[in-house]
Amino acid sequence: MFLRRIVRGATATNIPILADTQLQRGDVVTLVGRTQDVAAGTKMLGHPDRATDVADVAFIGAAITIGALLGAFVYKVGSVPLTLSTSGGVLIAGLFFGWLRSVRPTFGRIPSPTVWFMNSVGLNMFIAVGGNLVGAGFWSPGCNSSDSACFSGASLSRQF
Repeated sequence: MFLRRIVRGATATNIPILADTQLQRGDVVTLVGRTQDVAAGTKMLGHPDRATDVADVAFIGAAITIGALLGAFVYKVGSVPLTLSTSGGVLIAGLFFGWLRSVRPTFGRIPSPTVWFMNSVGLNMFIAVGGNLVGAGFWSPGCNSSDSACFSGASLSRQF
């Protein structure tokens, strides 16, 4: 196993690999070698942080929900109502959970079986609900939402 690179902190400063270089908390090291050797080195040094372009939508959605609920509260100081508003609550939640993720890099990661379940069941539920709406005649593809002929049922004709 070989040490290819050391990157330090949020500034992403490259640290030279020397005999007296000491690793600090938050350093990202790039290891190269056989899979089992890299896995053993990763266990010894910390946890793997593989580059990905996939977002954890469940974590993001939970943070937005918590922030919106936090912002929905109205506090009264005397006769003056004070609130963060939902957007302010989401901003505070985003800052807090972003900071927490930077301090604990494994926080907010969903394990692979859960991701598979959410992708499979979530897509299947969307297709099932959409198919039921089309099959029941509530919505027809290609119709304009203002066209009342596309909907059956007077109570549902203006809700879409």
